[in-house]
Amino acid sequence: MVQMSDNETKIRISVIIPVFNAEHYLSECFEAIQAQTFTDFELILVNDGSQDHSLAVCQAFQAQQPEMVKVLDGQKAGIAAARNRGLDAASGEWIAFCDADDLPDANWLKTLYDNAVKDKADLSCCAFQDIGAFNQLTRMNFPVEGKILLDSVEEIHSKFLIPLFKGDHSVHGYLFAALFRRDLIEQYHLRFNPDVILKEDELFFMDYLLHTRRITAEAVSLYQFIRRDKNATARHEIASDYIRELNWMCYTEARLAIFRKSGLVKTYPEWESEFALRVYAHMIQLVCCDPGRKFDARMQGLQLIASKIREEKIIPRTREGKTLLFLLFYLPFLLPWACKWKRAKGLKKR
Repeated sequence: MVQMSDNETKIRISVIIPVFNAEHYLSECFEAIQAQTFTDFELILVNDGSQDHSLAVCQAFQAQQPEMVKVLDGQKAGIAAARNRGLDAASGEWIAFCDADDLPDANWLKTLYDNAVKDKADLSCCAFQDIGAFNQLTRMNFPVEGKILLDSVEEIHSKFLIPLFKGDHSVHGYLFAALFRRDLIEQYHLRFNPDVILKEDELFFMDYLLHTRRITAEAVSLYQFIRRDKNATARHEIASDYIRELNWMCYTEARLAIFRKSGLVKTYPEWESEFALRVYAHMIQLVCCDPGRKFDARMQGLQLIASKIREEKIIPRTREGKTLLFLLFYLPFLLPWACKWKRAKGLKKR
């Protein structure tokens, strides 16, 4: 650890790892953390109600490195809540996130930190290996060749934030491929949305980018993101239709709120209506797949949504949006069937 002049220990980086039923992967992940060439960091392990021996593994590692490791134990509340608990406990100048079943490279923290300090950046990014069962790809959160510095709000918005809002497939919000300033996170009260179980990291990234003035990024691969059979996406796919649509409604609501906060509404006013319509589309899906609603209750719910859309004067820009509103306004009894078909089509794409 680096000693401050007042004899207090100063921690440069807090590494936050949410842990849920990961006993078979934790030891290898811990070995990768121990092998870091950068040593001025603390490791915060947040046990999210694991039902296996994950907590015991974490506690054993803490016993080996008590000066470096914190273990937070609690009931299962989801990965977003676990990361929030980690943020609340963090004391480092910078925040790094790691998944319990992944493998960071030995230079992961050092490269991200050195680039951040050298370039006086608010965010430092790297490439990573996306490892699936049948292929392995090198990716970055936004396209970079070599090393790049985005040193204006306009550049950050055009190359990162706006493509995220547009759903550009070449741009991502993977937390583990970045280093975040904790003072910015605390100054703007940034936390993960506990109601979102998929793409909660992307929402956090969008919110953070609103307050970012300089980004350094290097296309060197420093992390192995290993897709397991029981990752968040797999759990999402086997969840009920209602749980999935609830996630997407919460996600689109939060995304709309961040967009409105960004100031981009003035430049892209048509997006606000489009994003709002996506929120209502998932509301419609929720009404149609709610197992507790009978036919009459579904029709009443759809009628209420139609009234809200008319009040907000939302104008669809796409053929899909126009079709949705036509069915909602004139043929609502067909929507349960149409929504079921849409959900099945969406699952095949994922």
